[in-house]
Amino acid sequence: MCYDAEYHARRQLKDAMYQGASDEVIQGLWKRLIEIERIKRGIDAYQKEYEEGVDVEADVSTGEREPGSYWHIKGFSHPTAIICTDIKKPSYEIAEWGFIGHWVETEHDAYDWAKRSNNNLNAVSETMFKSRAFPQAARERRCVIRLEAYYEHHQQQLPGRKTVKKYPFRITHAEGKPLYMAGVYNNNVLLDESTGETIRKKSFAIVTCLANSMLTKIHNNPDSIDRNGARMLVILDVSQLEQWLQPYPGDEADPAEIKALEQSILELCKPYDEELLSYQTVGVLSGKSYIGNVPAIRDQVMYEKMDYDQVFN
Repeated sequence: MCYDAEYHARRQLKDAMYQGASDEVIQGLWKRLIEIERIKRGIDAYQKEYEEGVDVEADVSTGEREPGSYWHIKGFSHPTAIICTDIKKPSYEIAEWGFIGHWVETEHDAYDWAKRSNNNLNAVSETMFKSRAFPQAARERRCVIRLEAYYEHHQQQLPGRKTVKKYPFRITHAEGKPLYMAGVYNNNVLLDESTGETIRKKSFAIVTCLANSMLTKIHNNPDSIDRNGARMLVILDVSQLEQWLQPYPGDEADPAEIKALEQSILELCKPYDEELLSYQTVGVLSGKSYIGNVPAIRDQVMYEKMDYDQVFN
Protein backbone atom coordinates (compact mmCIF):
# COMPACT_ATOMS: atom_id res chain seq x y z
CA MET A 1 0.00 0.00 0.00
CA CYS A 2 1.24 3.54 0.62
CA TYR A 3 4.77 3.44 2.04
CA ASP A 4 5.89 6.87 0.77
CA ALA A 5 4.45 10.33 1.41
CA GLU A 6 5.13 14.07 1.35
CA TYR A 7 4.16 16.44 4.12
CA HIS A 8 5.37 19.62 5.81
CA ALA A 9 4.92 20.48 9.46
CA ARG A 10 4.72 24.25 8.92
CA ARG A 11 1.74 23.82 6.60
CA GLN A 12 0.13 21.41 9.06
CA LEU A 13 0.52 24.01 11.79
CA LYS A 14 -1.02 26.68 9.56
CA ASP A 15 -4.03 24.39 9.31
CA ALA A 16 -4.10 24.16 13.09
CA MET A 17 -4.06 27.95 13.36
CA TYR A 18 -6.80 28.25 10.76
CA GLN A 19 -8.96 25.83 12.74
CA GLY A 20 -8.52 27.89 15.88
CA ALA A 21 -5.64 26.33 17.79
CA SER A 22 -4.02 28.81 20.20
CA ASP A 23 -0.55 30.30 19.76
CA GLU A 24 0.50 28.40 22.88
CA VAL A 25 -0.54 25.10 21.31
CA ILE A 26 1.22 25.92 18.04
CA GLN A 27 4.46 26.91 19.77
CA GLY A 28 4.33 23.81 21.95
CA LEU A 29 3.95 21.53 18.94
CA TRP A 30 6.80 23.25 17.14
CA LYS A 31 9.18 22.92 20.11
CA ARG A 32 8.30 19.25 20.56
CA LEU A 33 8.89 18.54 16.88
CA ILE A 34 12.33 20.13 17.04
CA GLU A 35 13.25 18.18 20.15
CA ILE A 36 11.95 14.86 18.79
CA GLU A 37 13.87 15.21 15.55
CA ARG A 38 17.08 16.18 17.32
CA ILE A 39 16.81 13.10 19.51
CA LYS A 40 15.97 10.79 16.61
CA ARG A 41 18.64 12.09 14.26
CA GLY A 42 21.26 13.10 16.79
CA ILE A 43 22.23 16.74 17.29
CA ASP A 44 25.45 16.37 15.27
CA ALA A 45 23.70 14.83 12.27
CA TYR A 46 20.94 17.44 12.52
CA GLN A 47 23.47 20.31 12.40
CA LYS A 48 25.46 18.66 9.60
CA GLU A 49 22.34 18.36 7.44
CA TYR A 50 21.59 22.04 7.90
CA GLU A 51 25.15 23.20 7.18
CA GLU A 52 25.43 21.12 4.02
CA GLY A 53 21.93 21.98 2.82
CA VAL A 54 21.08 18.33 2.29
CA ASP A 55 17.73 16.76 3.18
CA VAL A 56 16.51 19.94 4.86
CA GLU A 57 13.91 22.64 4.56
CA ALA A 58 15.27 25.68 6.40
CA ASP A 59 13.41 28.59 7.93
CA VAL A 60 15.23 31.56 6.39
CA SER A 61 14.11 33.86 9.19
CA THR A 62 15.84 31.85 11.93
CA GLY A 63 18.30 29.62 10.10
CA GLU A 64 16.74 26.68 11.91
CA ARG A 65 16.08 23.40 10.15
CA GLU A 66 12.36 22.98 9.77
CA PRO A 67 11.33 19.79 11.59
CA GLY A 68 8.79 17.37 10.25
CA SER A 69 9.21 18.54 6.65
CA TYR A 70 9.43 15.83 4.04
CA TRP A 71 9.37 16.13 0.27
CA HIS A 72 9.60 12.36 0.34
CA ILE A 73 9.69 10.07 3.35
CA LYS A 74 9.54 6.31 3.67
CA GLY A 75 6.91 5.17 6.13
CA PHE A 76 9.04 2.46 7.70
CA SER A 77 11.52 5.11 8.86
CA HIS A 78 8.67 6.07 11.24
CA PRO A 79 8.64 9.84 10.65
CA THR A 80 6.81 12.15 13.03
CA ALA A 81 3.73 14.03 11.85
CA ILE A 82 1.11 16.31 13.33
CA ILE A 83 -2.26 14.62 13.56
CA CYS A 84 -5.58 16.34 14.18
CA THR A 85 -7.73 14.48 16.71
CA ASP A 86 -10.58 16.96 17.13
CA ILE A 87 -11.86 19.71 14.84
CA LYS A 88 -14.26 21.36 17.29
CA LYS A 89 -11.73 22.17 20.05
CA PRO A 90 -9.38 21.88 18.02
CA SER A 91 -6.78 19.31 19.18
CA TYR A 92 -3.47 18.32 17.62
CA GLU A 93 -0.83 15.78 18.59
CA ILE A 94 2.56 14.58 17.36
CA ALA A 95 2.68 10.92 16.37
CA GLU A 96 4.87 8.47 14.48
CA TRP A 97 3.73 6.86 11.25
CA GLY A 98 3.47 3.12 11.95
CA PHE A 99 0.65 1.99 14.26
CA ILE A 100 1.97 0.09 17.28
CA GLY A 101 -0.44 -2.59 18.48
CA HIS A 102 -1.77 -2.73 22.03
CA TRP A 103 0.04 -6.04 22.64
CA VAL A 104 3.52 -4.56 22.07
CA GLU A 105 5.38 -4.14 25.38
CA THR A 106 8.96 -3.14 24.49
CA GLU A 107 10.48 -0.50 22.24
CA HIS A 108 12.55 -3.21 20.54
CA ASP A 109 9.44 -5.17 19.56
CA ALA A 110 7.75 -2.02 18.31
CA TYR A 111 10.40 -1.66 15.59
CA ASP A 112 11.21 -5.32 14.97
CA TRP A 113 11.18 -5.79 11.18
CA ALA A 114 10.34 -9.46 11.65
CA LYS A 115 7.06 -8.38 13.23
CA ARG A 116 5.51 -6.06 10.67
CA SER A 117 2.13 -6.36 12.37
CA ASN A 118 3.59 -4.27 15.21
CA ASN A 119 3.97 -1.14 13.08
CA ASN A 120 1.26 -1.02 10.44
CA LEU A 121 1.45 1.92 8.08
CA ASN A 122 -2.10 1.32 6.85
CA ALA A 123 -5.41 0.07 8.23
CA VAL A 124 -7.92 -1.68 5.97
CA SER A 125 -11.22 0.15 6.44
CA GLU A 126 -13.43 -2.86 5.74
CA THR A 127 -11.91 -4.87 8.61
CA MET A 128 -10.63 -2.24 11.04
CA PHE A 129 -13.56 -2.65 13.45
CA LYS A 130 -12.95 -6.41 13.61
CA SER A 131 -9.17 -6.78 13.22
CA ARG A 132 -6.65 -7.55 15.94
CA ALA A 133 -4.97 -4.16 15.93
CA PHE A 134 -7.50 -1.46 15.15
CA PRO A 135 -11.02 -1.92 16.64
CA GLN A 136 -10.59 0.26 19.71
CA ALA A 137 -8.67 2.92 17.83
CA ALA A 138 -11.23 2.96 15.01
CA ARG A 139 -13.98 3.63 17.55
CA GLU A 140 -12.22 5.95 19.97
CA ARG A 141 -9.03 7.32 18.40
CA ARG A 142 -9.52 8.53 14.84
CA CYS A 143 -7.39 11.31 13.41
CA VAL A 144 -6.67 13.28 10.24
CA ILE A 145 -3.23 13.59 8.65
CA ARG A 146 -2.56 16.43 6.21
CA LEU A 147 -0.37 15.38 3.26
CA GLU A 148 0.89 17.34 0.28
CA ALA A 149 1.13 14.15 -1.79
CA TYR A 150 1.67 10.45 -1.57
CA TYR A 151 3.44 7.95 -3.81
CA GLU A 152 2.50 4.59 -5.29
CA HIS A 153 4.35 2.26 -7.64
CA HIS A 154 3.03 0.94 -10.92
CA GLN A 155 4.33 -2.38 -12.21
CA GLN A 156 4.91 -3.32 -15.84
CA GLN A 157 6.63 -6.29 -17.38
CA LEU A 158 9.39 -5.27 -19.75
CA PRO A 159 8.79 -6.35 -23.39
CA GLY A 160 10.23 -9.77 -24.14
CA ARG A 161 11.45 -10.25 -20.57
CA LYS A 162 10.16 -11.72 -17.32
CA THR A 163 11.51 -8.74 -15.40
CA VAL A 164 8.90 -6.50 -13.76
CA LYS A 165 9.76 -2.80 -13.62
CA LYS A 166 8.32 -0.48 -10.97
CA TYR A 167 7.52 3.13 -11.85
CA PRO A 168 6.76 5.61 -9.01
CA PHE A 169 3.75 7.92 -9.27
CA ARG A 170 3.15 11.07 -7.23
CA ILE A 171 -0.53 11.61 -6.37
CA THR A 172 -1.72 15.11 -5.48
CA HIS A 173 -4.95 17.10 -5.42
CA ALA A 174 -5.75 18.33 -8.93
CA GLU A 175 -6.33 21.87 -7.61
CA GLY A 176 -3.19 22.00 -5.48
CA LYS A 177 -5.12 21.59 -2.24
CA PRO A 178 -3.82 19.50 0.66
CA LEU A 179 -4.90 15.89 1.01
CA TYR A 180 -6.68 15.14 4.27
CA MET A 181 -6.14 11.48 5.09
CA ALA A 182 -8.29 9.44 7.45
CA GLY A 183 -6.26 7.79 10.17
CA VAL A 184 -6.38 5.94 13.47
CA TYR A 185 -3.87 6.31 16.28
CA ASN A 186 -2.74 4.53 19.42
CA ASN A 187 -1.08 5.36 22.73
CA ASN A 188 1.53 2.94 24.06
CA VAL A 189 3.77 2.72 27.10
CA LEU A 190 6.86 0.78 26.02
CA LEU A 191 9.79 -0.54 28.03
CA ASP A 192 13.28 0.51 26.95
CA GLU A 193 15.09 -2.70 27.91
CA SER A 194 18.51 -1.04 27.73
CA THR A 195 17.69 1.53 30.42
CA GLY A 196 14.69 0.05 32.20
CA GLU A 197 12.75 3.25 31.53
CA THR A 198 9.25 3.45 30.10
CA ILE A 199 8.59 5.45 26.95
CA ARG A 200 5.26 6.88 25.86
CA LYS A 201 4.59 6.56 22.14
CA LYS A 202 1.76 7.87 19.99
CA SER A 203 1.55 6.20 16.58
CA PHE A 204 -0.86 6.22 13.65
CA ALA A 205 -1.91 4.35 10.53
CA ILE A 206 -3.60 5.79 7.45
CA VAL A 207 -6.86 4.08 6.53
CA THR A 208 -7.33 2.54 3.07
CA CYS A 209 -10.34 1.72 0.93
CA LEU A 210 -11.00 0.27 -2.51
CA ALA A 211 -9.24 2.28 -5.20
CA ASN A 212 -10.84 4.47 -7.86
CA SER A 213 -10.30 3.36 -11.46
CA MET A 214 -7.10 5.41 -11.95
CA LEU A 215 -5.45 4.21 -8.74
CA THR A 216 -6.51 0.68 -9.64
CA LYS A 217 -4.37 0.97 -12.76
CA ILE A 218 -1.49 2.72 -11.02
CA HIS A 219 -1.22 0.67 -7.84
CA ASN A 220 -1.41 -2.73 -9.54
CA ASN A 221 0.86 -4.83 -7.33
CA PRO A 222 -0.63 -8.34 -7.71
CA ASP A 223 0.35 -9.44 -4.20
CA SER A 224 -1.43 -6.46 -2.68
CA ILE A 225 -4.49 -6.95 -4.88
CA ASP A 226 -4.68 -10.63 -3.93
CA ARG A 227 -4.80 -9.67 -0.24
CA ASN A 228 -7.32 -6.85 -0.18
CA GLY A 229 -8.10 -5.79 -3.75
CA ALA A 230 -6.80 -2.62 -5.42
CA ARG A 231 -6.42 -0.01 -2.68
CA MET A 232 -6.00 3.70 -2.14
CA LEU A 233 -5.79 5.95 0.91
CA VAL A 234 -9.04 7.33 2.31
CA ILE A 235 -9.06 11.02 1.37
CA LEU A 236 -11.56 13.27 3.12
CA ASP A 237 -13.10 16.53 2.01
CA VAL A 238 -12.91 19.36 4.55
CA SER A 239 -16.67 19.03 5.01
CA GLN A 240 -16.20 15.41 6.16
CA LEU A 241 -13.57 15.99 8.84
CA GLU A 242 -16.04 16.55 11.65
CA GLN A 243 -17.92 13.35 10.78
CA TRP A 244 -14.68 11.35 10.73
CA LEU A 245 -13.63 12.77 14.12
CA GLN A 246 -17.02 12.41 15.81
CA PRO A 247 -16.66 11.26 19.44
CA TYR A 248 -17.20 7.71 20.60
CA PRO A 249 -20.40 7.47 22.68
CA GLY A 250 -18.73 5.24 25.30
CA ASP A 251 -18.75 1.57 26.16
CA GLU A 252 -21.93 2.02 28.20
CA ALA A 253 -23.83 3.38 25.20
CA ASP A 254 -26.61 1.48 23.48
CA PRO A 255 -25.03 -1.10 21.11
CA ALA A 256 -27.20 0.33 18.33
CA GLU A 257 -25.59 3.75 18.89
CA ILE A 258 -22.10 2.25 18.64
CA LYS A 259 -23.10 0.38 15.50
CA ALA A 260 -24.44 3.60 14.00
CA LEU A 261 -21.11 5.28 14.71
CA GLU A 262 -19.23 2.49 12.91
CA GLN A 263 -21.53 2.73 9.90
CA SER A 264 -21.13 6.51 9.82
CA ILE A 265 -17.34 6.12 9.77
CA LEU A 266 -17.37 3.44 7.08
CA GLU A 267 -19.57 5.63 4.88
CA LEU A 268 -16.56 7.93 4.48
CA CYS A 269 -14.22 5.12 3.40
CA LYS A 270 -14.98 5.44 -0.31
CA PRO A 271 -12.78 5.86 -3.40
CA TYR A 272 -11.92 9.53 -3.90
CA ASP A 273 -13.06 11.07 -7.16
CA GLU A 274 -10.25 10.38 -9.64
CA GLU A 275 -11.00 13.65 -11.45
CA LEU A 276 -10.00 15.56 -8.30
CA LEU A 277 -6.54 14.00 -8.21
CA SER A 278 -3.44 14.49 -10.34
CA TYR A 279 -1.01 11.72 -11.23
CA GLN A 280 2.53 11.85 -12.64
CA THR A 281 5.61 9.66 -12.71
CA VAL A 282 8.62 10.88 -10.72
CA GLY A 283 12.19 9.77 -10.16
CA VAL A 284 13.02 6.54 -8.33
CA LEU A 285 12.32 6.49 -4.60
CA SER A 286 15.07 4.09 -3.57
CA GLY A 287 18.39 2.70 -4.74
CA LYS A 288 21.54 4.37 -6.07
CA SER A 289 19.64 6.83 -8.28
CA TYR A 290 17.44 8.10 -5.45
CA ILE A 291 18.15 11.80 -4.90
CA GLY A 292 16.71 11.93 -1.39
CA ASN A 293 14.35 14.17 0.55
CA VAL A 294 14.76 17.25 -1.66
CA PRO A 295 12.20 19.35 -3.61
CA ALA A 296 13.35 17.90 -6.93
CA ILE A 297 12.04 14.47 -5.91
CA ARG A 298 8.60 15.84 -6.89
CA ASP A 299 9.59 16.68 -10.48
CA GLN A 300 7.96 14.79 -13.30
CA VAL A 301 10.13 12.12 -14.92
CA MET A 302 9.04 10.36 -18.10
CA TYR A 303 10.22 6.78 -18.60
CA GLU A 304 11.00 5.71 -22.16
CA LYS A 305 10.19 2.05 -21.55
CA MET A 306 6.96 2.60 -19.63
CA ASP A 307 3.71 2.05 -21.51
CA TYR A 308 1.74 5.07 -20.30
CA ASP A 309 -1.33 3.97 -22.26
CA GLN A 310 -1.85 1.20 -19.71
CA VAL A 311 -2.57 3.88 -17.09
CA PHE A 312 -3.94 6.94 -18.88
CA ASN A 313 -6.09 5.32 -21.58
